[in-house]
Amino acid sequence: MLLIDPAAGTILAANPAALRFYGYPREVLCGMHISALDEAPAGTLRKPVDCGARSKRLHRLRCGKIRWVEVCTTTLRHDDQALLCAIITDITEYQHADAALLAAKERLQVAIESARLVVWDASVDEGMVYLSEGWAQLRGETPRPVRIAGADYIKLVHPDDRDLVNRAVRDSIKGGCDDYDQEYRLHNLEGRWIWLQSRGRVSERGADGRARRMSGTLMDVTARKLAEERLMESEQRFRDVVDAAGEYVWESDPQFRLTYVSDRVESMLGYTPQEVLGHRPSDFLHVGESLHSQSWYKTNASPDGTFRGLEQCVVAKSGRLVWQRITGIPVRNAQGVLTGYRGTALDITEAREAHERLERLATRDSLTGLPNRALLADRTARAILAAQRSGEQCALLFIDLDNFKQVNDTHGHHVGDLLLKQVALRLSEAVRRADTIARLGGDEFVVLLTSLKETGPVASVAAKICTELARPVELPDLEGQVLRTSGSVGVSVHPGDGTDFTTLMKKADTAMYRAKARGRNTYEIFAAPADGASCP
Repeated sequence: MLLIDPAAGTILAANPAALRFYGYPREVLCGMHISALDEAPAGTLRKPVDCGARSKRLHRLRCGKIRWVEVCTTTLRHDDQALLCAIITDITEYQHADAALLAAKERLQVAIESARLVVWDASVDEGMVYLSEGWAQLRGETPRPVRIAGADYIKLVHPDDRDLVNRAVRDSIKGGCDDYDQEYRLHNLEGRWIWLQSRGRVSERGADGRARRMSGTLMDVTARKLAEERLMESEQRFRDVVDAAGEYVWESDPQFRLTYVSDRVESMLGYTPQEVLGHRPSDFLHVGESLHSQSWYKTNASPDGTFRGLEQCVVAKSGRLVWQRITGIPVRNAQGVLTGYRGTALDITEAREAHERLERLATRDSLTGLPNRALLADRTARAILAAQRSGEQCALLFIDLDNFKQVNDTHGHHVGDLLLKQVALRLSEAVRRADTIARLGGDEFVVLLTSLKETGPVASVAAKICTELARPVELPDLEGQVLRTSGSVGVSVHPGDGTDFTTLMKKADTAMYRAKARGRNTYEIFAAPADGASCP
């Protein structure tokens, strides 16, 4: 705020906000001609500051920066002297507003540009308030300056707001605070309540510290208050919908550091919003999930950064594993610069576990937990494709237990099931972790060996399997009795024996029967010499 001599155009006084804004000491700014602040475009004349005018100007600060300002002037009488009161509003940063509040800022900007600032000056000793001509216009009258008793002014304030206004005024008068900033409702001549923002400060205090004079401005902010109410209603509707869907809302910076999460995150993960802010989602992921998420994002995210359906396994505060489905969109400012991301997270743990149970039923043997024929066929097809690309080989080892029927008939199916579980364990000890062990049903097992540079190791693995299966089996249910069984193994190798799962299985099965014909407890490689080889 600047007080200007209208005749000379000289700045007589400036409030602290003006000194901070322009960067000049008070003794320098006060005494300057108001036109000295203008940065007029080349070839144009500096426009004079007129009473009652509203204009946008370029002002140069002491540091050399150029700022767009809105200048609103009105007549103010002080000590019987007519002065120009210029209220300077820096509007440079409006165009840099946060995109998340852009719509609200635009509505607020419209309200500000259409509002008429009212200058007020209150004499505490007299109990009177001077209001510039915009006051009458704000209430629906012909514009004119008004003097009104403070008590009469308070009567115009909404009953629910009077205590708040009176308390703030008393605090300023008694010296509790020099600055005054209040929003309250005021009755206008049309019979409706309008929202005002009153800003000011104590301009004079007596020897006892009590305020003698206060001055400031009034602004009609009804449009903004209504817009905020609508925005709050809209946000509440959004929160209700998200909560009903079982999701929580999140926001992050461009590096995915969380800047906001809704309260529902605590019911899902056990963390309060404050505990996760500043962290990346990757900080809470289960081991190995981070690389999976990065790979998924590179493959599935849209060119603009939008992504939907990212499923992540998160470690909750309690240590429980929670599966989430994440959706996110990029947030950009008015210049199109990425400022972060915003999205939702849905707990899909139950659905994921149900899917895994169904998938396990479809692809796993219920007794041993080993892959079944369907999963073995899929992995074999993948192994064949990999071998064709790398020039390596893969092999199928078809295993049939010897004398298994006799075990079932002698000891019952329960003991037979226990024996099959032991066979699964021994097969896992005979092959690499990267290889696949499958149970086709009954006493038939298959081992898939991958990434073979030569076929030599295949015979070694087959021999090791024969050795493992021939070892006596001790089961608690047999009360010290020992089961003795063995296995016959047939081997087929890709690409020499076939280029698809069905062909390789048939040839491995044929080789297995040749091994049984040769006396069991041995292996046979398809297309190998007829005498084959026997286990030690």
